[in-house]
Amino acid sequence: MIETHPRGGRTRLRDVAAAVGLSSAQVSRALAGFGDVAPATRERVLRAAQELGYRPSARARALRQGSAAMRRCAVVLLGTTSEAFGRSAQGGPILSGILTQAPAERLEVHLEAVPLPPHGSSAERERAVAEALRRLVAEDRGDGFIILTPASTTQDALLPFDEAQVPYVVVNRHFETRPVNCVTIDYAFAVRAAVEHLVRLGHRRLAALLPARDSSTVRDRETGWREGVARSGLVAQEAPIVRYIDGDPGSARRVVEALLSTGLPGSGKIPTGVVCHTDTLAHAVLQAASAAGVRVPEQLSVIGIEDVIAEYLTPPLCTFDCHLHQMGVATAALLGWALEERGAAPRREMIRPELVCRASCGPAPAP
Repeated sequence: MIETHPRGGRTRLRDVAAAVGLSSAQVSRALAGFGDVAPATRERVLRAAQELGYRPSARARALRQGSAAMRRCAVVLLGTTSEAFGRSAQGGPILSGILTQAPAERLEVHLEAVPLPPHGSSAERERAVAEALRRLVAEDRGDGFIILTPASTTQDALLPFDEAQVPYVVVNRHFETRPVNCVTIDYAFAVRAAVEHLVRLGHRRLAALLPARDSSTVRDRETGWREGVARSGLVAQEAPIVRYIDGDPGSARRVVEALLSTGLPGSGKIPTGVVCHTDTLAHAVLQAASAAGVRVPEQLSVIGIEDVIAEYLTPPLCTFDCHLHQMGVATAALLGWALEERGAAPRREMIRPELVCRASCGPAPAP
């Protein structure tokens, strides 16, 4: 049994060569299947490569082919395909921003879609993420990585990058217990500003519609809601956070229908203002209100977050522009900095959303 590679990071060709007592050139020819390598030698090299976890370097192949890049940036799409992410509300603008800034940072960008198991526990998904990222590091898929994912991501899943000391930036996620290079939207500011906007319009019975999952994007919204409620002097029972099952449109619709028919969980009073996790959820609220005969904004004011589909809804939605293109620009710039300043303390860049007032908000209805 060959001793596994003791150092952090990826196993290199010279490590395999040292293990079998051959030159790197001989090992390279054995792995490439050249006919001048004895079968027994090739078998010994292949066995050593497998036991050491060696994978051919994509960078080395590019150099051999004369197509050396500036600095390779692998945009890792966790739990989605490139096509699906490009169609998503956030995907297209963020990728556009990354590509816009890439030349200034000397980055050559390519996508790495990493599927995740559709079912299983969070621990199983975390292991699948870590294994996928470890494979990308082992295959030398990038000089730096950008992590994009619609799903919750834990910091432990990113350990392969830390162990290999490969620079990376996480988009739209941050971790309280261990800082990483990341670019996030200031959701706390947006939700706090939404509460204050509705209170200025005279609303006193509000609800925040948030998914029942644990992620930094949800926690930030929770923080903003509680701060906004406290600052505005609202009664907590008449300004609750109401949960729905993430990824289940039927759950969101049932929650909205219950709010409009039986009222807030604590007081039983019908809310006059709702702040939604996303514009997509706000669309479901507008549909449920229309079906229930509740007029927007005369009886119910609705605010979303994203500003991707908002202007096309009926009525046009009051929401927060999250400047997603700017987010992509900041992400590429941060990775460029991380590649230059290896070992520097991680930085978190925050994008401040901007309230865009349209027709879904109005003065609170008379009692």
